[in-house]
Amino acid sequence: MRNTVPKIGFFLVLFFVFTPYLQAQGDRIFLLDQGLSLVEQRRVVVLKKGINKIIFSPLPEGMVKESIYPQLKGCRFLEQSFSSPSSLTWKVNSKIDGQEELKVTYLTKGINWKISYQMEIDEKERYFNLFAWLSLENKTDMSFSSVKLAFVRERVFQSQIKKEGDLSSPGNPSKKVNLNPLVQSNIRIDVKGEDIIYYLNMPVELEKNQAKTFLIFSLLNVPVSKVYLFDGEKYGDEVREEISFKNLFDSNLNFFLPAGKIYIFRDISEGEKLFVGTQDLPQVPPDAQSFIYLRSARGITGRRIQTFYKEVQLGPVEKNIYKKEVAREYGYQLIFFNSRATPVVIKVVEHLYGFWEILESNPQNYREMRDRIIYELNVPPHTEKIIKYRARII
Repeated sequence: MRNTVPKIGFFLVLFFVFTPYLQAQGDRIFLLDQGLSLVEQRRVVVLKKGINKIIFSPLPEGMVKESIYPQLKGCRFLEQSFSSPSSLTWKVNSKIDGQEELKVTYLTKGINWKISYQMEIDEKERYFNLFAWLSLENKTDMSFSSVKLAFVRERVFQSQIKKEGDLSSPGNPSKKVNLNPLVQSNIRIDVKGEDIIYYLNMPVELEKNQAKTFLIFSLLNVPVSKVYLFDGEKYGDEVREEISFKNLFDSNLNFFLPAGKIYIFRDISEGEKLFVGTQDLPQVPPDAQSFIYLRSARGITGRRIQTFYKEVQLGPVEKNIYKKEVAREYGYQLIFFNSRATPVVIKVVEHLYGFWEILESNPQNYREMRDRIIYELNVPPHTEKIIKYRARII
């Protein structure tokens, strides 16, 4: 019996080895939606052939335990347990002796984030500067040192974006401005299928219970066009004053402007700014046009009045084609008055659904799109202008 005890002890030491860390290797956090973040942590561990015990810590209290995914070359994970709320232990079977990189990936709650913008419009509203910010709040009980940070947005495809062409008004002052837009970026963008990943260029420090804001990019001297929009179905009788701009990054760079809230300021004199309001900016793909609401247009009024409606029985051929019995015919009158001292061009949008045709229109010039028609109505100073049209819909 005395000779067998040392052999058992030797067996345990050789085949059940505690594995220490050597150094940290490039931790990363992917900020996701729904209050979750994906954390990747890397450590170099020393392994012995046979059974090894690996203790991994610290871990945030908001970690989703079921999401833990360890990877270690040459090893098979046999058992996982929590030795404390923030410490994880694995038993692994290693085929190798030496150093290997342990990669641990998991989801966690508690890292809140959002994208916001500051927009500075010049006094004559010919151009703007746009500053994009990533705001973070680490509500976990864990600090992250020199962590690589990225946030993920779902891609909005071109077909999902409202395309109405260039809605800028003819003769807009921005057309006469010769500016050289300047782009400054602190991020790299990678499009992976339906996901857009925005990587910050430099590692960051994020202490527990700390809030930080990072400038991710800025667009300077961006030309804008003024748009006066009337869409009675969507906005009632309001004539909306908007600005239109183009995402200056071309499609080869995959630079999507991420969705976020815009805080809009307008220059009123040297060094002084007036707060205009806030708006939500949807995702803007490269080379795409975007529209930002400023206010109800001052001195411009609009009204939309239905003037005609009837149902018309379809003939046998149309019934067979459209699988319907009747068509609807209706007419509208849209009345605008410009009390300003300068002329304006109003973009007037009328929505049409199903199979449709315009039976009559005054003025006769309008653009047809899949589900709408668009008028560009020039209204002189102190003048009333009227649009009348009649449509047939099946």
